[in-house]
Amino acid sequence: MRARPGLEALKKAAEDKQFDAVLVDDASRLSRDNQHFNTLLCLFEFWGTSLISVSDGLDTREEHAKVAYQFRGIINELYLTDPKKKTHRSQTGQVLRGFSVGSRGYGYASVPDGETKHDMEAAKDHAFTPPPRPWITERIGKLNHLLAKRTEKSALALRG
Repeated sequence: MRARPGLEALKKAAEDKQFDAVLVDDASRLSRDNQHFNTLLCLFEFWGTSLISVSDGLDTREEHAKVAYQFRGIINELYLTDPKKKTHRSQTGQVLRGFSVGSRGYGYASVPDGETKHDMEAAKDHAFTPPPRPWITERIGKLNHLLAKRTEKSALALRG
């Protein structure tokens, strides 16, 4: 779990009984890891601090809240895996069509055949436009092409 100084300060303040309730817009803002989320719920209960999640319509002072927060924790954790899969699937499709999935170089645009070209129109809005460098364009195009071929081979191998 990565360091979250704000959450640590919140826990310390709750333990020191500096407030009676924690008000959040969405329970997932506390944690999207179900085990971590349940640990926080137990700590808040032990310290006598209520948890109120506005958008979820949940308040630990209500009877049904314990079960509802359990389901909310599971849903929040599942939310983490779904976008990862969708993003990877989308990026794979883009690479197979010859596009770069990373950020494009300043002043450059991607074109369908995997090559890259200098985009003067996109660069006009900026105060400084670096001149096109053919060797960079060539290398980026070759890298995109190699990546597309490698991804295509991987996709074919997965299909069987």
